[in-house]
Amino acid sequence: MADAIVPLKFVITDPAPNRGKSEPASWQVNIESDNGTMWWSTSGHLPEGVEAGSPPLVDTITLQWNTPSAVNLSPGTTALTLTALATDGEGARGADFTQASMEGVALTSSGLWFLETSKFSTLHHLPNGSEDVFSYPLAFNVGSNLVHLDGQNLLLTGGTDLSAWAVSDGVPSASPSWTIAPPLVPQTGTIRFVRRAPIATTGPALAHVGWADRVQALNASGLVIQSWLLQGEESLIDATVMEDQMVCLVRTAALELRLIRFQMDSGARLGSITWTPQAQGSLGVTGLAWLVAIQGDPAALETDGTYRRWYQEPNGDTGIQSGTLSGSGEITAAGRLESGASWFSRAQAHLVGQDLSAIATLDCPIAAVAEDRANARVWVLKDTGIGAPPTWQSLNAINWNTTQVVDPEFLGQWGLGTIAHNRPGPL
Repeated sequence: MADAIVPLKFVITDPAPNRGKSEPASWQVNIESDNGTMWWSTSGHLPEGVEAGSPPLVDTITLQWNTPSAVNLSPGTTALTLTALATDGEGARGADFTQASMEGVALTSSGLWFLETSKFSTLHHLPNGSEDVFSYPLAFNVGSNLVHLDGQNLLLTGGTDLSAWAVSDGVPSASPSWTIAPPLVPQTGTIRFVRRAPIATTGPALAHVGWADRVQALNASGLVIQSWLLQGEESLIDATVMEDQMVCLVRTAALELRLIRFQMDSGARLGSITWTPQAQGSLGVTGLAWLVAIQGDPAALETDGTYRRWYQEPNGDTGIQSGTLSGSGEITAAGRLESGASWFSRAQAHLVGQDLSAIATLDCPIAAVAEDRANARVWVLKDTGIGAPPTWQSLNAINWNTTQVVDPEFLGQWGLGTIAHNRPGPL
């Protein structure tokens, strides 16, 4: 299967030469498919040569092969030939073969989960192909974040604490598998976000969790794999991975906005840039701002539609480029898709490419987006009018054409959604 550790072992014999002393024997192991694709190859030498008249040298070689991740393995069965090739000290060669196969699992999804917090914390599930929504009131602190950890049958909710709920046959557990309290620091407040870590940077499924003073990568057991720490004067607004760096948008104690780059593996701080927001709705301790990508660079959005792109030129020049997004009205929500495209919601909702070119537009604002990679769909939470309840709608991921609507009676005042996939990674 994908992401497996396969033990390999073979015995090599180097016979004595006819005269003198031979060079150390060598070996090579190849794993390739029937069509000639090489999946893995490694080689080595025995510790010493063999002298004439001495007994042959016999050695056992023990190896292990890590199969490709599910992202890089096509669905279905791939037939393999495993070859162990030996060359003795005088150049004679011998080989042995065995057959094996890899099983790639097709990416599937089991439907939309969404969280309602208008009355109490309740999880709702709309399975794929179903018209019925199943509701599960759970005993946990009011949640403002929800994500399904791909391939783990685990739902993470984030409010004051971070909790993990095991899902069996589509039903969440009555009590959490584990709960993590906020770090003991002066800065407090609810969790800023809980998201799946991009598969390109993680391999197995990890969650990125934003606390007031840091971003953490956690595995399905709640173990912290990596942390990116802010300084004492900084408070986290949002964070995302761009070009193999963790990028954070923060508010400073002086009520400025700041973008920060961190090294992914070490957590080292690489640099930052700071400015004073100008939009009325982005000012002060409770001011709003969002993090997206423009031309591959980190960009912060202010409520009036102004963007601040932090550019870094190959020659070392860096700075802030300001501009204005398309559309009218104040920004109420924004984010990025796993494809790298950004979306923002004003009087209309806009999906744009890296160069801000329009990809799709909806005729009303949206509050949240959940991506279904298996079916090339996105679910959006649409605000259909003043006083009317919001509505989850399933859209084509490319052009945002509507395909399915959830009965609005389940949604309360607002919610956040996530798609349950059977494994990490793209199609």
